[in-house]
Amino acid sequence: MLLASATGAGATAAAFALLYAVVWVPGLVVLAVAVLVGAAAGRSLGLTTRTAALCPVATAALLAPQVVAPTDLVQVLVLGIAALGLQVLLGTSGQLSLAQGTMLGLGGYTTAVLVTDHGWPALATLPVAVVVTGAVGWLLGGVAARFDGVYLVILTGAFAIVVPILLKYFEGLTGGVQGISVWLPESPTPLLGDDEYLYLLVLAATAVAAGLTWNVTRGSVGLALRALHDSPVAARGVGINLRRAKMQAFLVSALLAGLAGGLYALSVGFVSPDSFGLLLGIHLLVMVVLGGSGSMAGAFLGAGAVHLLQVHLREIAIPVGGGHEVPLGPQAVFGLVLVLVLLLAPSGLAGLPERMRTLVADGRRGHRAGRLDDRPSRSVVETANPPMHDATREGEAG
Repeated sequence: MLLASATGAGATAAAFALLYAVVWVPGLVVLAVAVLVGAAAGRSLGLTTRTAALCPVATAALLAPQVVAPTDLVQVLVLGIAALGLQVLLGTSGQLSLAQGTMLGLGGYTTAVLVTDHGWPALATLPVAVVVTGAVGWLLGGVAARFDGVYLVILTGAFAIVVPILLKYFEGLTGGVQGISVWLPESPTPLLGDDEYLYLLVLAATAVAAGLTWNVTRGSVGLALRALHDSPVAARGVGINLRRAKMQAFLVSALLAGLAGGLYALSVGFVSPDSFGLLLGIHLLVMVVLGGSGSMAGAFLGAGAVHLLQVHLREIAIPVGGGHEVPLGPQAVFGLVLVLVLLLAPSGLAGLPERMRTLVADGRRGHRAGRLDDRPSRSVVETANPPMHDATREGEAG
């Protein structure tokens, strides 16, 4: 185990160094390739893919600030935690919600109010943000348990529309339309800059969130949620309380959104009602689908893809002949990229390695089948009348 992890880490570091120094490619692509190389090295020593990838992922997380701006990395991890909560709802229990972005906003406002108005230490506000958002999520889950399908989407969408309006109404508490400014946390040691300290803080929170989510989805609660996803009728038949299972799914999702919201307020330094409406809920849903529904890694892959595309995309012009060009704005380019990714990887970015392995295996089988077809075949006459042995022919002649 230790040898495999060390080999995976070494392979990750080597792949990272070679790709970054020799070939110019975007930083996240470098990290993705490095993780795949490290996982392959670990698996070659007998470990499963998940176990073999743990150490490479940790190595890539430490090297990531060298190729990607720490501010972008922090936002990717924060949105990834919120998308991870939506994964529990959509990927594990099959409940579609548009309220996850608003839940993130409730966590952010809780942290902002405690830090700005009451002088709380920044880290001490995170557990409170988690508890407050979890309570709201439990109540929303109690109402949502009565609805399914499109009615659940309408309910959660209405929640995402109404809550920002209420935040604007209670101006004395939430700052109204102006929002609330938050002091950014400072590094406690001169060895780390403020950005590096914030990145490590969010990275540690991400590890905790991922570990808790893993344990919940693999335990009895996760079994009930997967049964709810696969067949509610069968789940009820084996004694699972569907109402309680839905409420648990909304609770876990809201707890993660509250943690992400608190970290968002500390990393951005500002919260406002318009930042946590229906549009953010749709973006989180896109992250889950793009990354791969039902995959924990897919939540962070989708968050990275959506956030970085939205931040760094620029307008492009497509030549159509005759000296004419069709300009495409950033949102149009973003939509085209999403369509292409979903066409090439229907199971999301997390399922891309498995899809590549399937395509390679299919290609090998097709190649072998072609070689068999190219072999010379015996004629029908030869098959029906095989040649006699020489001794038989001599006996007939005698």
